[in-house]
Amino acid sequence: MRCPFLRSTLLAKFVSLAALAVLGSMPVRAESPAPTGATIAPATERRTYIALEVFMPEGNEVIYTGGELIVESPDGTVTKKTFYQSPGKPPVQREEIVYRLPSINIVKYRYENDESGELVEMNSTDGSNLAIRHRESKDAKIVEKNYKWGSSSAFGKTLVRMMASNWKTLVTDKKMMKVQLLVPSRGESFAFKVELVRKLIKGHEGSTIVQMEPDSWLVRQFVPLMKFYFSGTPPQVYEFLGPSPVDSGKLKGKAMRVTFKFTDPPASMPI
Repeated sequence: MRCPFLRSTLLAKFVSLAALAVLGSMPVRAESPAPTGATIAPATERRTYIALEVFMPEGNEVIYTGGELIVESPDGTVTKKTFYQSPGKPPVQREEIVYRLPSINIVKYRYENDESGELVEMNSTDGSNLAIRHRESKDAKIVEKNYKWGSSSAFGKTLVRMMASNWKTLVTDKKMMKVQLLVPSRGESFAFKVELVRKLIKGHEGSTIVQMEPDSWLVRQFVPLMKFYFSGTPPQVYEFLGPSPVDSGKLKGKAMRVTFKFTDPPASMPI
C-alpha cells in the first residue's frame, strides 16, 4: 500500500522546480554568492539566462527543453522565470519565483502545468509566513495552507543558492548540511541531508559533486538520490540527476538528467 504523501507529484516537486533543477536551480557564477558563504547583491540589475535540456538518465535523446531567466536587483531581490516544453511544442510548465537575499526567504511563487492543470501559488505575508494555494488539477478545488519559513527551509528554486551559501561547510569542511525541503501541495517540509560526494564518478572527473537525499529511511525508499554536478571556480552547476522537473505526463516523478548552459536570452520568453 502506497504512503499517501509519497505520490509522484511529491517526487517531482522536491527539485522543480527546480531544481531542479531543479531543477532550474540557480547556477553559482562569479557574480553569485561566493563559495565562502557570502551573499552580495549586484550594484546594478543583472540578467542571466540558462538553457535547459532534460534527458533520460542514460542516452542523449532530448525529452524536454526549457529556459530560465534570472534577474538580480540591487536591493537583493531575485526573480526567476522558468519554462519547459517538449521539442517543437508549446510550453507545458511555467514557474516564477521571487525571493530575497541574503535570507533566501520566498516573497512569492507561482507554478502552473498546462497538461495536468495543477496550480501552486505562494505569497509571503510578513517575510517568514507563506500563504499557499494549491489546485491538484483543472477541476479540483483550491486548497489553502500555511507554512512558516525557517533558517533551514529550502525550496526547489532556492536549493543551489543555499548550497552556495554553505559551500565551505560542504566542500572544504566536508560536513553534512540538513535542510527542510518544502512541499507546497502539503504545506509542510521534509528533512533532507546534503553532502559532498567524495568518490570519483566516471565522466565527471574534476567536478565537485553534491548529493541530496531524504533523512528518513522510509522516504528514501520512494525518493531517488539527487546529484548536483559543479565545475569551475567559482563553482557553477552544469548537470543534475534526480526526479523530473516537469511534473506531468508518463515521466512524472521519474529519474531524469538535466543540463544547464549559460547563453544569450531569446527575443521573448514563452511565459
